Amino acid sequence: MSNETSKFVLVVEDDQIDAEYILKTLEKFDISVEVAARSYEAISYLQRKDAVRPSFVLLDWKISGGGASVLRVVREDPSLKTTPVVILSRSTAHVDVRAAYSGHANAFVAKAGELREFQDQVTAICNFFLNTVQLPPALDTD
Repeated sequence: MSNETSKFVLVVEDDQIDAEYILKTLEKFDISVEVAARSYEAISYLQRKDAVRPSFVLLDWKISGGGASVLRVVREDPSLKTTPVVILSRSTAHVDVRAAYSGHANAFVAKAGELREFQDQVTAICNFFLNTVQLPPALDTD
């Protein structure tokens, strides 16, 4: 996993409309974005040796193949384990929230039903993880 040179967000979202809204919202930030529509696509990207380490991951918990599998890969990879993972989900089931936090997600956000509220959520997440907090540097595992 190469070190990041600029801010980069990995969006793992299988709902095309939600992905479009997320991408539209992310346009206001000076970042690179990669979208994976399935868990195996996200995992494949994250395991590439030449992949840019994400500043953070926006992960749909109910994605095809399971958000838990993506979260597990991030947390078990020494070069990724400190990467923030924010779960975005239509689910508000306690079992999903508990499972995400048990897997060491940094946050679980229930997607708002209204477009403007949803975009406000994504903006707030990005502002927090890109402009407010100090993120850990990438580990050099080579």
